[in-house]
Amino acid sequence: MKQNMKKTKLERVLEVIKNNYNYEEEFDLNKVRKDYERIFDEKIKTSTLSTYLARLCEEGILKRQGNRGGYIYRIKSPELGAPAGNFFDY
Repeated sequence: MKQNMKKTKLERVLEVIKNNYNYEEEFDLNKVRKDYERIFDEKIKTSTLSTYLARLCEEGILKRQGNRGGYIYRIKSPELGAPAGNFFDY
């Protein structure tokens, strides 16, 4: 757990997504928030998480559909859902 606390919140959000959702599996902000809080035993603001998910979409890691308040996200590439690798090594 202490090792994970050295990571930024964005890195931890990405870790939750990579390790808990398969390629093309749909998930929403609330699912990510619940999983994040369960895994890291730490609250995360909805607005913060929304910003991070939008950033991951802009970076091409996730894709988003729907409209504000009801976005559905998916991992964009099959390689990104794999347990090996680190998005921040690119």
